[in-house]
Amino acid sequence: MTGSTIVLIDETEQHLHMVMRRRLINIIKNWAREYEGMSFVLTSHQVDSMRILAPKLEEKGLVKGGCLVKPKFRLPNE
Repeated sequence: MTGSTIVLIDETEQHLHMVMRRRLINIIKNWAREYEGMSFVLTSHQVDSMRILAPKLEEKGLVKGGCLVKPKFRLPNE
């Protein structure tokens, strides 16, 4: 894998037990540290999984009631 790699994971942990979710999330965190510059895009309906991944995650950019609250970043040329 190179620094220009993007890894997309769509609800991979959906049917996993919480112990296995934590294990999977720790693997992803280790990859993120090991392969600097690599981008990970994860989707989940499991709030507890997101709290494990980013315990200090702010509400900006999160979805409330099916609507995007506020984007966390802007694309170039915006």
